[in-house]
Amino acid sequence: MPPKRKIPHTPNPGWLLALRRAGTQEALGKRIGEDQSEISRYMANLRRTPVRLAMRLDLEFGVPRHLTRPDLFPSPVKEQGITTGGT
Repeated sequence: MPPKRKIPHTPNPGWLLALRRAGTQEALGKRIGEDQSEISRYMANLRRTPVRLAMRLDLEFGVPRHLTRPDLFPSPVKEQGITTGGT
């Protein structure tokens, strides 16, 4: 049997920003009412962030919702039709 391949997970930028502002995963969890283990899963993109938490991170830590859930909240730059770079 071949060895299991690890699937790389890209950390969620919104959660990383919230972590920087909170200090620790435990402190972040206490402020938003979630266990540290859940914070870790959301941060690693092992679980999709619920909308209520994307909104909570925005209110508590000033983390733009589009960083946490880009599939639901478009980037303000994209929304206005502004592009960066390229020709």
